[in-house]
Amino acid sequence: MKFGKYRLIEIENIEKVSYNGEVYDLTVEDDHSYNIEGIAVHNSACLTWKNTGIGCPSLTTNYYAWKARKFWHNRTERTDYPTILQDGGIRNGGDLVKAIVSGCDAAIIGRLFSGCKEAPGEILYEHENGQILNSIQFKENCKNLQTTLLNPSQEDFESMLRIKRKFKKYRGMASRSIQEESGKEKIYTEGDEYLVPYTEKSVVDVVEELCDGLKSAMSYFGFRTISELQGAIWEDRVIAVKITPNSMYESGSYGKTQ
Repeated sequence: MKFGKYRLIEIENIEKVSYNGEVYDLTVEDDHSYNIEGIAVHNSACLTWKNTGIGCPSLTTNYYAWKARKFWHNRTERTDYPTILQDGGIRNGGDLVKAIVSGCDAAIIGRLFSGCKEAPGEILYEHENGQILNSIQFKENCKNLQTTLLNPSQEDFESMLRIKRKFKKYRGMASRSIQEESGKEKIYTEGDEYLVPYTEKSVVDVVEELCDGLKSAMSYFGFRTISELQGAIWEDRVIAVKITPNSMYESGSYGKTQ
């Protein structure tokens, strides 16, 4: 399957490889939360930090991982570096840049892709009165419509049914519904679930937007390669500043009336 210049490559087989060297403590708990050396990794549908008080900001976590990798390299003099991934916290292109500049090789992204056409899950329809219709209810209502249109389109049906917005459901792996589906009797939630706008974009569109933001940031810094950008904040090649909530407001598009 092709998406523009990208290709979706199906996994054909999984090979198990034995390794007897040193490993770092990256564990996946029974509740599907991730821990690196005892530090819980947080994402947009994770409630671990709120419910347990255990967690660490992404930038600090990336620093610990970057520092550990530097120590590993200096001790072993090997160049096949362990990979650093930021799991969650990517809301836009700027967050991806911050992940890489703080040492990450890549980022695991869920929320940004959850409203795309390729994302799993049915489309939910919000009526102008606030009622949410699932796909089956929407189709049933379409069948009961009386219209003079010969071949009404999807947009025609949505207009006649007064559909205001469309959504998909985004669920954390430790959310109540996921645990209920897995058959757990005793349920303790450390994951959330909520509706995200169905954007009708392709995953390719979102990836290209992220890439454009990354390229633009590199041009501001004067970097030509990802390796120059990676970890630059810890080597004083990029300076981080602490900002106020008002600066956060001003850093966005604040001229539009809310």
